[in-house]
Amino acid sequence: MKTNWLRETGLLFEINRTVLNPLGYYLSIDDTGNITIGEELEKLYCKEHYEKGRKKFQKFMNEIGLKRMNDRFAKLKFNVQTEHCGGWGKDGKRKAEDSSSTVS
Repeated sequence: MKTNWLRETGLLFEINRTVLNPLGYYLSIDDTGNITIGEELEKLYCKEHYEKGRKKFQKFMNEIGLKRMNDRFAKLKFNVQTEHCGGWGKDGKRKAEDSSSTVS
């Protein structure tokens, strides 16, 4: 998967808007796919870029994201990890001896 995918889907916009910008950071991806991490406490989007980013992200969520979140929830019974998951290995897969345990 190419890094430009993050920009094309609006995920880069959403990651910046909701996670990094409030902390005073941002990620940018140039046309060759190189990622830059920057610091700027007052990073804001103009109306045009904000609306463009939101449209891309909403389109992604409607076409792909919501289904993937539903599939993840159906399998794991959660979407956002809020604690370590006992019985899970470092590779992110359930350990064989705990295959009958429930994830909470």
